Amino acid sequence: MIRSHPPAPTRRVKAIDLPVRLFHWLMVLSFSLAYLLADSNRDLHQWLGYGLAVLLALRLVWGLLGSRNARFAMLFNSVRSLPRYLRQMMRRDEGYSLTYNPLGALMIVLMLLTLAGIALTGHLLTTDAYWGDDTMSDLHTPLINGMLAWIALHLFGVLYASLRQRQNLARAMVDGYKRVD
Repeated sequence: MIRSHPPAPTRRVKAIDLPVRLFHWLMVLSFSLAYLLADSNRDLHQWLGYGLAVLLALRLVWGLLGSRNARFAMLFNSVRSLPRYLRQMMRRDEGYSLTYNPLGALMIVLMLLTLAGIALTGHLLTTDAYWGDDTMSDLHTPLINGMLAWIALHLFGVLYASLRQRQNLARAMVDGYKRVD
């Protein structure tokens, strides 16, 4: 009788630290609520926008001073390898990334910049300089729509990478651990 060898044991390693995970889920919550309440509760919408701005500021600090996997330098290094990664994807040979693959890193940068634009234009809409002026509103709304598109692409990318890596990346954003072979 021929016995097959059991698969090599996998181990779980900490890939995403708690501050990044808290930021992620608080950002999801604040953006979602602000979006849903935009027409029905302007005051709460505005406060959620200020909360979003505070979260972005905290993420900026953590991106400069935080753990190695949370630093923006890691994201930018990953984004720089995007052309090579895309070629590897076309060959279905993109490999495994413990933190963020180059497309994921690019998505994070785009989402953070878009959220910063949403927070800034939202705040400026409350100032005397832009009260009643459509300039900021004409920027705020497309930024929100752009963010919705980024979210859709982000969810698709998480699903795609989860299937390719055969692990639940959404779970990693909850508990911080990813599996490595």
